[in-house]
Amino acid sequence: MSTDDQMDKIMASLFSVVRAVNHGAQTMGLDKSAIVAMYVIRQLTTARSSAVAGACALDQSTISRHLRSLEERGLVERSPDPADRRAQLLSLTDDGEQLLADQDALRRERLEAALADWSDDDRDRLDTVLSRLADSLVVANARRMAGFGP
Repeated sequence: MSTDDQMDKIMASLFSVVRAVNHGAQTMGLDKSAIVAMYVIRQLTTARSSAVAGACALDQSTISRHLRSLEERGLVERSPDPADRRAQLLSLTDDGEQLLADQDALRRERLEAALADWSDDDRDRLDTVLSRLADSLVVANARRMAGFGP
């Protein structure tokens, strides 16, 4: 099998996994980028909109639109940055935290059901390979952003 064929199969498999795990997730009609922004804010605890934009690989005007929608729905709130009173920090509201917790629970249920008949060894191998892929993607993205790769 050629490298291109192998990459096509891997990408198709990854897409299928993500689509299946996310199927039916409650997003309150929010754009997927807005949901990703919420996960970024949760990971950072509080963040400036520029940090969220950078982590989501979106421009400032696009992330501002998503953040405004999240605020209007009561999922994200702003507060003054104690280090710079001119700046605002974003954080999830209790409703925002609950939305993500509900999504996480749904995804976990889907994965548990799909892996129910897998052995512990197979699950461990999957964890090892996916962790290695995630680490490699982080490194490749950092290298690309630093100008050292495609």
